[in-house]
Amino acid sequence: MHLKKFNCFLVLLSLCINTFSQTPYGRGLDLDDNAYKATPKKAKLTRNLDIVPSAASIKMYAPTPGHQSYYGTCTAWASAYCGKTIVDAIKHNWTDKAYITDHAYSPAFLYRLLKPDDLKCVGGSSIFIALELMKNKGVLPYKSLSSLCTESISETQLNIATNSKIKDYLKIFENSDHAKIKIQAVKKSISERKPVLIGMTCPPSFGLANKKELWTPTESPNRSFGAHAMCVVGYDDNKFGGAFEVQNSWGTIWGTMGYIWIKYEDFASFTNYAFEFIDLPETKPNVPDLSGQITLTLANNTAIPTNLFMASRGLKVVPAKTTSGPLTIYQTTKAYNSGTRFRIYISNNQPAFVYAISSDLTNEITKIFPYNDGISAALTDRKNNVAIPDEDHFIEFDERPGKDFLCVLYSKEPLDINEIIKRIAFEKGSFNEKIYAVLKNQIVEPSDITFLKDKIGFSGFSKGKSTVALMVELDHN
Repeated sequence: MHLKKFNCFLVLLSLCINTFSQTPYGRGLDLDDNAYKATPKKAKLTRNLDIVPSAASIKMYAPTPGHQSYYGTCTAWASAYCGKTIVDAIKHNWTDKAYITDHAYSPAFLYRLLKPDDLKCVGGSSIFIALELMKNKGVLPYKSLSSLCTESISETQLNIATNSKIKDYLKIFENSDHAKIKIQAVKKSISERKPVLIGMTCPPSFGLANKKELWTPTESPNRSFGAHAMCVVGYDDNKFGGAFEVQNSWGTIWGTMGYIWIKYEDFASFTNYAFEFIDLPETKPNVPDLSGQITLTLANNTAIPTNLFMASRGLKVVPAKTTSGPLTIYQTTKAYNSGTRFRIYISNNQPAFVYAISSDLTNEITKIFPYNDGISAALTDRKNNVAIPDEDHFIEFDERPGKDFLCVLYSKEPLDINEIIKRIAFEKGSFNEKIYAVLKNQIVEPSDITFLKDKIGFSGFSKGKSTVALMVELDHN
């Protein structure tokens, strides 16, 4: 071969190899900080529940990593194929890898919903829109649509997808949070057996992590590199000095059989978004599916004692102490002086959507949990305990003596609490009666609830209903 031609051939070969090494795989996540900021955040639990084991993994519930090829479909692969499939596997306790993979969800279906006009599947997509679509329209089984890119989806497929909606989702940290907060939040979710869907800045070195167990970035996080969506499936404080294990959508030839470890600090630096799927366990016979407890604690850390007054609605045997209203009420055993400081601790041992509102004799209604619209009402860890207002502040009885009223709603379905407050304000009667008037179609029958006598709490069976109200009346001088 002529030397000049041979040199030209080497240059072309080098260019081809270099190009392939830099961009061998598709990505496809569109970053949107405003949408992330507007996504409800997981409520901060009390500090004693922030402790997690040194290592945890849900990898055994994941499908075999798929390959998106050069398509821009990573968002659909991470959220539908990986995330939603893991949620189902955990819920039904599937651990057979082949079975889980056979029951995975179709990324091509979700991408077509995301990008109806991108027939070549090359453009990026929003992780927020993907989650909303999964919540409102559902996802299609992978075996019903296994192609990497489809130009259309049928009405039949849309109808099938409605059987596999996610309940909801929330973010687990702010983009601006300190690295320690981000790391702890992801570890907490994984320790609770929940996959974490992430959006990460994806530099060239990540694509070059082929056949590697650990990705060590050689760049600083720069958004000009583009972004990629994946799922976190594990963590280990003792591996590489502390690292997360992530499932990718670049096939089993990339990383270690489709997985990669990322050191905690690198993860915090390059990860822009992190989401947790909200799901509730299936109802089991003879097992209460709603339970909760409220603790009122004074500033000196002593509990405020209460008496139980039962509602007679729906009960065949009326207890000696009955409330005049339709809902069971707890009352403080004594009055407290104005200026007395206390906290409210809300806990639940069954995952639920939890809301708290308060009122007084002026009938002014205040939402106290979620503290604002940026906090999710979903308390879905195996054990939850939220301090109101928080562990560094107290509530103080005001200068208006009389009665204060507290209602904590435990629900199997998300509630529009702002709309409920508006409707309560227009009702007549006591606070107890107003709440029942607005929610009576959802309130679990008292005959299906056991209220605790020595504490403010309950356990119950929803039996087709969705909501239990814990009512407390507080007297103050």
